[in-house]
Amino acid sequence: PFDPAGMAVHAAALEASSSRSLVRCYGGAKSEADVGAALAVCDDDFTIETVSLGIASTDRAGTAVQLAGFFAAFPDYRVAIDGLA
Repeated sequence: PFDPAGMAVHAAALEASSSRSLVRCYGGAKSEADVGAALAVCDDDFTIETVSLGIASTDRAGTAVQLAGFFAAFPDYRVAIDGLA
């Protein structure tokens, strides 16, 4: 039988699973210093702020430059994702 309440539960589980997959992809791309792959999973309006360096991007091109600079400055940077089911 049709169960709208049950569908909402499944939709929420699918959304959570998709979000976890995006986080893993983004983290993996950053661990590989792959700017293109990192941006591939980001919205067109994605921006990033690096508070410790006092810089922030305002668009996709700026984000690409900022990520490239970060990876050049920290070539051993790796992402560890703990506690993500």
